[in-house]
Amino acid sequence: MEDMWTFLNEIRDKRGYLAFCECISSHESSKYHLLCIQRKEVTEKGTGPMFVALKKQAEDMDYQLKPMFNTAFYVAKQKLPFRSFEGLIELQEKNGIKMPTQYRNDKGYVKDGLPTTEFIDIMAVKSADANGVLAALLEALHHVDLTDGDIKKKIIACTFDGASVNQGAKGGVIVKLRELLGHVLISIWCAPHKLELSLLDATKATDFIDIVEKGVDPIYRFYYGSGKRRREVNAISAVIDEDPVYFSAPCGTRWMASRLRAYKAVIKNYNSVILHMEEASNRKTEEGAKCVGYLKVLKSAKFVDGLHFMVDVLEVLANVSLAFQSNDLFIYDVDVKLCEARIKLEGLKHNRGDVYTGYMATCKDGKFDSKNNGHITSLKGTGIPETVKNSFLENSVKFLEKRFSFLKDTPFSDFHVLDPRNVPRSDAQLATYGDVQVMNMVTHFESVLSEEEVTNIPRQWPALKARLKYRQRQPPKEVISDLLTENHPDVKDVLVLVYIMVTLSPSSAAVERGFSLMNLIKTSRKSQMTNETLGSLMRVSHITTTVAEFDPEPAIQKWKTSAKTKRYVKAAPKPAAVNSNLPVAAPQPARETAAVNNHPEPEAIHCC
Repeated sequence: MEDMWTFLNEIRDKRGYLAFCECISSHESSKYHLLCIQRKEVTEKGTGPMFVALKKQAEDMDYQLKPMFNTAFYVAKQKLPFRSFEGLIELQEKNGIKMPTQYRNDKGYVKDGLPTTEFIDIMAVKSADANGVLAALLEALHHVDLTDGDIKKKIIACTFDGASVNQGAKGGVIVKLRELLGHVLISIWCAPHKLELSLLDATKATDFIDIVEKGVDPIYRFYYGSGKRRREVNAISAVIDEDPVYFSAPCGTRWMASRLRAYKAVIKNYNSVILHMEEASNRKTEEGAKCVGYLKVLKSAKFVDGLHFMVDVLEVLANVSLAFQSNDLFIYDVDVKLCEARIKLEGLKHNRGDVYTGYMATCKDGKFDSKNNGHITSLKGTGIPETVKNSFLENSVKFLEKRFSFLKDTPFSDFHVLDPRNVPRSDAQLATYGDVQVMNMVTHFESVLSEEEVTNIPRQWPALKARLKYRQRQPPKEVISDLLTENHPDVKDVLVLVYIMVTLSPSSAAVERGFSLMNLIKTSRKSQMTNETLGSLMRVSHITTTVAEFDPEPAIQKWKTSAKTKRYVKAAPKPAAVNSNLPVAAPQPARETAAVNNHPEPEAIHCC
């Protein structure tokens, strides 16, 4: 206390009485003074029932929040994805630690009867040719106790990307797999990859796409490789009151969406980039010379016009691409999504998209105001002729139809009769609906169907049609799920065709996501990890079971019975004093773990 008054007296002597009073007044409203007053009021309050209840409530809240904050710190400290936070909370809750219900996200689940993709194993390919890939594929199927007889009878379809080792007409994996199976194998070229190829086909005859690419790709590389440049352009963004600059990589695993993000980033940050490059172009360095070249492209009317036009086009195709990457996409949904895309692309010929319309509203006589905020850029030259843009849209529609023409062939076109949305309401039309298509499917899959199924499918088809008709108000996926789950005897055999349809996977996106997951698990710091360990970790990451739904009992039993000698588990020491109202820590488990994965015998297998 004496030190405080000594300090105040020194202020009064050196700075005067007014400064002395201001110092006392400012301290009175300071955060630390207010905290001291609150602490004093709390400690001097009584011990009545209300005070005790409130104090107990506060203590309980602190007790519940501490584990959550500790978990958040652990996620940040270990550089884990933020999405792992909720799983760790559920794990602690299952172990008996009371956790609050707020401040965490909810997750949904998928019903039975819908398509499911399961990770089998990751295999080391001895050779990169078709024989090596096929041998690794068969070895992986043997790991899940599928015999050669099961493989020949159960595998009905496969989905691959466009690599020549897979799609080769003479010696590709698909050809060799058909020779091995001895029956008609359905081969599917990954739909998102085909969608990308159709757009590339359309761009080959159009030069303005190259102009757009020459502007977008170098900008990303220019800023991605230099933290100094990013700081400079962000400083300019702050001056003109715009968001911080961020550029997305123009090429990624899912090309459509990544390209769309890259184009949108250039439009969003156009003003900041122009101002920064104009300043950098005055420097007598290699960087300045690059900026001079970049500015010629960025300030050309063709680049800006084509950039905004392509965003509207990619918006349509990227949505289709994302839909194709869904795990529960049915084969007949592919044609529906493609039809939607073709309609939208045709519509852009008559009514330009929102992004291009906004560009035309902010560009008058070569003066472009990208944010309509007064920062005007003078564009050089003229934009892209309307006939060229319409020609590009026509080519896009044409190559979409060409690349996906296989959907019009049997059996792909026949699966449309299993879509509840296509079932007619009139009994007269329903009488003959789908009869030809069902017989086509029976003929195509006769080698994998039993004699009883071949005989009963046409007989049971009317019963399935009736069930589809009276469930048209339900979502199609829900109808299919309910039918397969119920498995009613009067449609049991015809449902085999539904099982086959559900098994067909139009996309290999799950495999692409598996590659991304593999890179996250086996990092440069885990170079000694074996394929067996990597496969086990990827299998755990791929399963859809949540922490709350996980049943550890099978794994515990296998761990206890798999050792040659008896297992011993050392219990954790009991604490000296335990509050009965708080959860007690469970015994410390041993480090070894095991997992049991029991799956029913599948009706059909689809390989990706």
